[in-house]
Amino acid sequence: MLNRSISLRKGLNLSLTEWDMTQDLSLTMSSQTQPSFGFSFCLSGGFLTKISGSAADIETRTSETQSGLFQGDIKAVSEVMSGQKVSLVQLDVNPDLLGELLEDSAHDVQKSLDRIFSNNQAGFQWETRNITPTMSIALRQVIHCPYQGLTKRLYLEGKALELIALQLDALGEKVPNRSEERRVGKECRSRWS
Repeated sequence: MLNRSISLRKGLNLSLTEWDMTQDLSLTMSSQTQPSFGFSFCLSGGFLTKISGSAADIETRTSETQSGLFQGDIKAVSEVMSGQKVSLVQLDVNPDLLGELLEDSAHDVQKSLDRIFSNNQAGFQWETRNITPTMSIALRQVIHCPYQGLTKRLYLEGKALELIALQLDALGEKVPNRSEERRVGKECRSRWS
């Protein structure tokens, strides 16, 4: 089992997970978290996560990506079945950093984030999409990073920002009707901080 977490810059962390499952596994997580955006990319395998207080379970499957907002008191149980290799790349982004990245972004991206994450309740809100071919290339480059030291950190930071941009671009494709327009870029600092 491999779990590696790398701090790329203030407010941006990268986690690489590889599990070769020889037996079923149940992981329980309970935490009190400050608001944090997560972008998860499942390269292989899958599992089911039950979030306490959530109306739906999160099913993570090969070639899917999830954008989510963690906040408040979270209790979750993930069930991972044996006989599979689970490979995940995850990005944890502070709302202040995401707000900086979105300051000059297109309205479509901001409206999509607002639609997905407009509920201020504690817990986890998410949206699942398919990993695009462009995302797949960037993910392979993250997994097979050829560098060490400072060069590695800077390279991975660039790839993490690329993955965030691709994820935001994908989220911007599904736009709610015009009457729901609200700006999120600057608001996310105050709303989720």
